[in-house]
Amino acid sequence: MFKPADLIILLVIAGVTVFWASSGSRSRGEPECLRVVSEQSEDTLFLSCDTVVTRGQVVIEIKDGTAAITASDCPNRLCVQAGWLKETGQLSACMPNRVFIQILGNGTESKTDVISY
Repeated sequence: MFKPADLIILLVIAGVTVFWASSGSRSRGEPECLRVVSEQSEDTLFLSCDTVVTRGQVVIEIKDGTAAITASDCPNRLCVQAGWLKETGQLSACMPNRVFIQILGNGTESKTDVISY
């Protein structure tokens, strides 16, 4: 059977889990911008403006508030298969071409500390 100390430990773990899960979702905000990082540049584009940008051999498309890498000359094309990014914090990368995209929210900072190629 449970001892009182077991119940206290269980409640503390449950409380920390709930706090951790709820604090992450509040700080992200609504999707607003797309960060595009490549060897040539780092740009921030608004998701509200439909556009197509090219970074080397990688084509990035913004459409209807979402973004995706839609074409690339890399061998496996995993970046293209990743599909459309819709939510704050989602990211995609074409490692052979060294291009990275991430959805940023309004009033939020990226939780990405380091990008390594």
